[in-house]
Amino acid sequence: MNDQACLLMSSTTSITTVETSERSRWKDPVLLFAIAVLLGHAPLAVLHLRSLWQQEQYQYFPFVIAAAVYFLWSRWQEAPLPSQVAETTSTGPLATGPLATEDAPAIKLRKSLPLWAAAIAVMLLVGAILVVSPWLAFVSLNIGLAAVFAMLGRQRAIPYLWGIWLLLWLLVPLPLGADNWLITFLQRLSSQLSSAILELLGILHLMSGNVLRLPNKDFFVDEACSGIISVMSMIACAAIYAVWKYRSFVHLVALVLMGVTWALALNVLRICLIAVSYQFYGLDLSFGVVHDALGLVLFSLMFLALISTDYLLLLLLAPITTSVLGEAGQNNLLVRLWNRTRPIVTGSVVHAIDDTAPIVVGSSFARPSKSTAVAWSIPFLMLGIVQLIWLPSSETTEASQAIQQALALDDQSLPKHIGPWIRESFDAIEREVYSDFGKYSRTYYYRHQQKEGVTATVSLDFPYLGGWHDLCVCYRNSGWTIQDRLVESNNESKLAGDWKYVVSDLEDSARGSANISFAGFDAGGALAEPPSDAVLFRPWFRLRRRLLLNLAPQLFQVQVFATASTSEDQELKQELQSLLFESRVKFRELVAVNKTED
Repeated sequence: MNDQACLLMSSTTSITTVETSERSRWKDPVLLFAIAVLLGHAPLAVLHLRSLWQQEQYQYFPFVIAAAVYFLWSRWQEAPLPSQVAETTSTGPLATGPLATEDAPAIKLRKSLPLWAAAIAVMLLVGAILVVSPWLAFVSLNIGLAAVFAMLGRQRAIPYLWGIWLLLWLLVPLPLGADNWLITFLQRLSSQLSSAILELLGILHLMSGNVLRLPNKDFFVDEACSGIISVMSMIACAAIYAVWKYRSFVHLVALVLMGVTWALALNVLRICLIAVSYQFYGLDLSFGVVHDALGLVLFSLMFLALISTDYLLLLLLAPITTSVLGEAGQNNLLVRLWNRTRPIVTGSVVHAIDDTAPIVVGSSFARPSKSTAVAWSIPFLMLGIVQLIWLPSSETTEASQAIQQALALDDQSLPKHIGPWIRESFDAIEREVYSDFGKYSRTYYYRHQQKEGVTATVSLDFPYLGGWHDLCVCYRNSGWTIQDRLVESNNESKLAGDWKYVVSDLEDSARGSANISFAGFDAGGALAEPPSDAVLFRPWFRLRRRLLLNLAPQLFQVQVFATASTSEDQELKQELQSLLFESRVKFRELVAVNKTED
């Protein structure tokens, strides 16, 4: 009877201990601080992730988040305590744990690193709120998580903790449109390489910018280079694979660069396959199920190439075995230097039992007390509340209503006759979100009644997020050469009012001359002020759009594109301007909500 009572008391004590441990886990100061960091960045971070999802080349990001969470959780469960690692290394050259000998200033500096990271994160988050920048907020979030990771590294010797943190930076595009510049550059390089190969194959074609022109069909290189084997998805794939395999920092960077190279090579192969199949067999592989299947096949080839590259890098970056080199090899300075600096990783390194997987030992970061964690958490929580109260929303009721009214435009929304122009057809177009030409377009095709062969396309493109969107940049990326770009205002026209607009002459060796003019307004009908020529400088273009987010969350843009040069025909130029003015007034009347006077 006494044995049963003791067993029952032991079981009860065990259950109570587990419950207490579970309750104390939620009181852990590191967990409290981590939750505060996440909540403080949540409003802008959600906007950032939503914008990534709306861009096809970044739709891999859920896999990155899932991989980072899985690696952190699984390696946390398996990681030894720092004291256990230190006991095995405190007497050797790799002694780095709490028992290792360190100077007092070094220890103090390392203990203060989480506080510095948290302070920097707070300052960046304040700046992100002021300029309404989800991108900057996510940079702040990653720096705040660096403080969290530093604290976690003190509690457990988590393998490759720095690599897991680096994965989070895959969710941060290069600033000021540098990522788009890189993608555009790679698209043009793909175009040039593909054109050279097609010339060798004897296929008649013309490569104009990012457009591949065959005798009977045009293919856009940006579409051929998108999807599952986009450059950005290859970078993510290579980085996740390197973290999974515990590769060194140099190995990770080399693998990512080779992933970009393989993505470029396979996109060239895709473009050539699309052109060859259409030219010789009449099979269009640029859309539909066959296009997706082609992407999956090429992705499989890319992944096999990535694995092969990984093993090649293992061979090239492996330490040199001095035992087979003789005395001269053992005394060689370069050999010894190579072996000492390999593998290069961030932080202190010890080896696992199998002596193959590097483990990053937790540095001497102090585990904060509950009061310290609460004090560090307050600024993040306050800034999170500020975001919820103050930040403007791009999805206001006014903007939603304006978009619905724009979607309802039909072939009768613009007059049949506008001056010398007569409407011939209408088209309702839907593209991918964040397309350079807008997700939606309501397009009207006009023909000049007196001048044979002169046509004009009038289009309302919407919605553009974040202010002014300059079509000159879009047409330049499509292969057109911008001859000039002028910001004008015809104050003598009652239709124009004091609204400014942009006009530009375009040239292309294959398509001839063209003229583009455009103006914009927001959901309330207010003017979208066009910037100066500096907008063609892409970093300034991107920065200005971000700074204008709270001024024009949803922008509607009217453009008139004419397949004729107006440089010498001033009468035609005036007629095109009148077409733009009248179209803009009519579109604004039908779309804008609570319109203000011009």
